[in-house]
Amino acid sequence: MVDQLMASDDDESRYIALVERFRQFGCGNAEGWARSEIDENIPQLARFVFLRQLWNLVITPEAPRRLNDYAGPNDDGRGGALRRIKECGVASNDLLTIVREAQIDVIREVASILDELNTLDSQYDGIRWGLFEIDDNDCPTRPIDCLHESVDDEDVIPRPQDRRTNG
Repeated sequence: MVDQLMASDDDESRYIALVERFRQFGCGNAEGWARSEIDENIPQLARFVFLRQLWNLVITPEAPRRLNDYAGPNDDGRGGALRRIKECGVASNDLLTIVREAQIDVIREVASILDELNTLDSQYDGIRWGLFEIDDNDCPTRPIDCLHESVDDEDVIPRPQDRRTNG
């Protein structure tokens, strides 16, 4: 009984700390994510942060500068496509929408690839990977899986005020 009470107190302390961490990252349902981590032993904070970092890579209407990086020819021979597209009369907002949707599709596909390792063709036998939470010694602990379940969660998608500067 005493062990259960101590575990309960430890869980409550962890829960409070997790709620605060989720809130620091702008999570609207911090309590739900934290409760799931405690009750189900799912590394929800690591999952949330990983997905949020992916979403931070997506271009936004509030930060279209990254799109302009492709406006002129670059030293590596890339570029110029944006200039040619604009010369054809394509509105910048339309192009931004296309690029954004393509980036979001990539995020969803990355989540699926990480989640669906067991569905690979037989030619990939013996090849395995995974996404894990790691400890202070960089050793894997809990797997971060089922990303596809949370990839489109409104809490994971950064609001403009939560978004880090992305270019």
